[in-house]
Amino acid sequence: MTDKLKKTALVLSGINPHSELIRQLQSRQYYVILIDLADNTPAKKYADEHIKLNIFDKEKILQVAKERNASLVISVAAERANAISCYVLEKLGLYCPYSYDTAMKISEKSSMKEVMKANDISTADFTFIKSLDNIDSNKLRFPIVVKPLDGYGSKGVRRVNNQVDLKEAVEKALFISKNSNILLEEFIVGREMSVDCFLDNEKAHILLVREKQNLRDNHEELQSYGSISPADISSDLMDKIQRIADGIMSAFKLRNTPLLIQIIATEKDAFVLEFSPRLGGGLCFRTVTLHTDFDYIASAINSFLGINQEVITTKKDVYYSIHNIYAKKGAFQRVEGSEKLIKEGILKELYLNRPEGFTVGSDFSSSSRVGQFIVEGKSRNEIYNKIKTTFENLEVYDTNNNPILLKDFYLKKEE
Repeated sequence: MTDKLKKTALVLSGINPHSELIRQLQSRQYYVILIDLADNTPAKKYADEHIKLNIFDKEKILQVAKERNASLVISVAAERANAISCYVLEKLGLYCPYSYDTAMKISEKSSMKEVMKANDISTADFTFIKSLDNIDSNKLRFPIVVKPLDGYGSKGVRRVNNQVDLKEAVEKALFISKNSNILLEEFIVGREMSVDCFLDNEKAHILLVREKQNLRDNHEELQSYGSISPADISSDLMDKIQRIADGIMSAFKLRNTPLLIQIIATEKDAFVLEFSPRLGGGLCFRTVTLHTDFDYIASAINSFLGINQEVITTKKDVYYSIHNIYAKKGAFQRVEGSEKLIKEGILKELYLNRPEGFTVGSDFSSSSRVGQFIVEGKSRNEIYNKIKTTFENLEVYDTNNNPILLKDFYLKKEE
């Protein structure tokens, strides 16, 4: 039953960052209703109420918002859910940080790419197709990345080197895509990075640049298994990234909002893969706050409330790594070894993504990501050593007490 003395907020998606979002909303005297179709999500235990509903069904969410007299509908770290929040807020006549139309232009990669191209924001060459008959790889050079335009996360995203693999990847992407919209873009050799920003009313503030580590086999999805921050980049490259952030802010008329930019960086240049006016998923919000003392979750809430956010940060001489915990097929039960690792100062924090009994999917798919952890160090070598020690002493077990941790993929010092 809703507390009539409190305002009501709907939170779309129960992912890990939204656990902190819910706690902070409650501290602001909101009664928080979590909207998520899944029964057991990390954020569910923190919500005052849970309604099982598809977070992309905007009309049903609007109906719930009206019935519960919600004064806030918010999603700060779930891909594409921020657009649904803006749709509902607009229909209710409430403030939203940017229009639903703007949110859709950004979430639909085709329009995002076209606007970037029109505004000279550097990105890889690309083309769009709707069927196997539309494939014209002559417009692009191999290797090519295949992406479902309405996919979620990195599902269905693959790198291919030839026509045979291209056809296979497009077939799989078409199966995943509800609207049969596929992006083909040239694969740029470089380092993949995530740029965490906050845009005030005047400029784009770059809070943190994280370097990602992906599995880049030709026949695998381009899954990320870890990141290290801050990324080691030159001042010239940082200037280029700043111009990209300012260009996105100007082209899409974004103000007072977080901004996540995914880029490929070469030695002197940077190319945008995609971006979104939200926080990164997983534990990205934690590393931003740990590095800078800037409360990224609070800034996102302020953005949705129309409160102008002052960007004040602290620079720290420290490295952090976010690392995914992947498991083999099985029914997930528990993770062992983390308490001892935290006590010994090897692990800083560990978060579970999956509840007990969750059916883990195929090796190295998003459904096999059962948790994440953070390590801290004064140098990259200290980070690498702590990650290695973690994987030597951590274990994941299924409900039959079988060890199922995938131990082959973790951040290592480059040879």
